[in-house]
Amino acid sequence: MALGGDGYFAVEMQIAEKSDPRSPFIQSSLAWALLAASRYEDAGGHCQKAAADTQCLVRVTLAQGRIGEAIQILGTRKTQYLGYAYG
Repeated sequence: MALGGDGYFAVEMQIAEKSDPRSPFIQSSLAWALLAASRYEDAGGHCQKAAADTQCLVRVTLAQGRIGEAIQILGTRKTQYLGYAYG
């Protein structure tokens, strides 16, 4: 994966993922790094592997322009991304 600038951390996290692919912390960290590098499709898969990181999944969904779906994911949870979803 060729990533520049923000992508350096993503590359480092991919190395960490190889050593512990089931770690929710690594999956979440990798997802956020991919988000920073605008790799939304890749980030979404890692957000789903980090099951407890709802904000990550919502952020990916918003970045992809799927606002209605992001609002459904949020449901009744209070988070800073609900404001972004409503614009």
